Amino acid sequence: MKIGLIDVDSHRWPNLCLMKLSAYHKAQGAAVEWWRPEGRYDLIYKSRVFTDTYSKDTITVTNADRLICGGTGYGPRPDLPDAVEHTRPDCGAYVDFSQGLDIRLITSDNVALLNKVRTKTVHFAWDNPNADLIGFFQRFSELSKIRDFRRKRVYVLTNWNSTHEQDLYRVDTLRRMGFGPYVMVYERPTAPLITRHLQRWVNNKQIFRTVESFADYEPVKKPGGEEK
Repeated sequence: MKIGLIDVDSHRWPNLCLMKLSAYHKAQGAAVEWWRPEGRYDLIYKSRVFTDTYSKDTITVTNADRLICGGTGYGPRPDLPDAVEHTRPDCGAYVDFSQGLDIRLITSDNVALLNKVRTKTVHFAWDNPNADLIGFFQRFSELSKIRDFRRKRVYVLTNWNSTHEQDLYRVDTLRRMGFGPYVMVYERPTAPLITRHLQRWVNNKQIFRTVESFADYEPVKKPGGEEK
């Protein structure tokens, strides 16, 4: 059985009823997906929380054997069946730790908890060039289930009590350990040209992946390191 889901309100957060229906039908062996006009379905659920004042239902469904519309936006309707109501939602939501986590506070217990959360990206910082944080980052890599470097971002503060060599060391070290460095420049307009080049090389991920060494970054290779 193939089932399509339509969230008429188009929220940025999951529709709870649809997520419960998804989990319930998947447990019964059905294939469940977000509705596509070009697809063909045995059953389609349309859910709507708000009325026309907030969201109008302009979606016409012609590619399903059966269509069920529900939610307060359609007026009084039957409740979800008990079996569906008490099903754990098939939630596709992720947690995005936009605030930086302190790598020095990493323990096996809190990483175990983090492993249970669906995360987009975790953020750390290595601001002090004199702080040796390598062991902490290695510890996190050993304990964490996150393997994609793009989901392990580390802010690197530059132009603040650090030399270019110290900045580059932190960037290269993080890269070797499987983290994604992101260069922050303090008072960028007055920062040395080489620091601004470093930021552009690191933060442009296409360049950073293809040009492995800062010494090979084209603006740096030019006489005087002049900007284009």
